[in-house]
Amino acid sequence: LDFDYNGNSPLHIACKYGHKTLSEMFLNAMIEAEPDSLEYLLLKQNSKSNTMGGTALHEATMNGHTDILKSIIQTIKLSPVKEIKKFLDYKCKNNDGQTLLHMACAKGKW
Repeated sequence: LDFDYNGNSPLHIACKYGHKTLSEMFLNAMIEAEPDSLEYLLLKQNSKSNTMGGTALHEATMNGHTDILKSIIQTIKLSPVKEIKKFLDYKCKNNDGQTLLHMACAKGKW
């Protein structure tokens, strides 16, 4: 996968702009990947923070796309692949020290 100049992966962009179908497609591709590929995608690609320290989950939350956030969380929770659970890091902070909960509260979405 390629990243843009801000360090965003395709999953970051899909989450940022509210493209639920694309975000689900990227996530399902991660789940269906071979174990080695999945670990690479999780640890090196989609769970990687952009230049602002935000993950794809931060992007969905910051932009008020709760439907995408819920879909990602539900998909990961239902997945039989244990490695995918690493993708859900609720305590992960961006460069401003904000967690997902901080961002959701600031947006008034929760």
